Amino acid sequence: MSSLFVRSISGKYLCVELNSNNEYDNLLLQISQKEGIPKEKLYLKQGKKILNEKEKIDKEKQIEVNLRLEGGKGGFGSLLRSSKFRSGVNHISKTACRDIHGRRLIHVNLPQKIANEKKEKQKKLLEKKAEDFLAKTGGYIVDETKYLHKRRLTKRRIADSVQFGLEKNVDQKIKRKKNKKQIKKKKDGLKFTETVISNGNLEKEKEKEIEKEKENEKEMKMKKKKKKKLKKKRKRK
Repeated sequence: MSSLFVRSISGKYLCVELNSNNEYDNLLLQISQKEGIPKEKLYLKQGKKILNEKEKIDKEKQIEVNLRLEGGKGGFGSLLRSSKFRSGVNHISKTACRDIHGRRLIHVNLPQKIANEKKEKQKKLLEKKAEDFLAKTGGYIVDETKYLHKRRLTKRRIADSVQFGLEKNVDQKIKRKKNKKQIKKKKDGLKFTETVISNGNLEKEKEKEIEKEKENEKEMKMKKKKKKKLKKKRKRK
């Protein structure tokens, strides 16, 4: 017989006696009696390891009591974490986990994985083809003198073309200005002629009006003369 201190759910420490046979069951029974919680709803934990009936209890390490969670998927995440410490591997594979829609991440990521593999294969094939081509041809050697000569020629051509374009642009601007001036002169001349024509038309119209007035005056005089003659004839009678 030996005694152990167990940390309860409330954080208090309980003194429990250990028997050689069925240590796990005896511990749970004693804790359930003291805490007033059924045995089925409790489980023991030592460090980061969840204890089972088959495993032996290390008396030197501290033991904690925890409640079992009801419902859900049976603590899949906790199982993954425990597998990490059992195997001694730092990396946890999350491919068996599920997404929001309930699908496994393995099945969700499969198409992308296949596409990436295809791309890698294509890259490798292209690299092999390039290596084979270089091996057959012996590589492409660049002649530096020819390259430098071509480079100088291209620079000169670019400079000449830029200069030619600028000069042409300047000439075009000058031509545009001249054309604008000529157009203005033409417009001014047309306006002047229009004004002259309009003035001439006004003078003609005035002359016509004067002639009409003269004719009207003549007609009035003729009418007056006729009236006088008629009056004289009547008096004679």
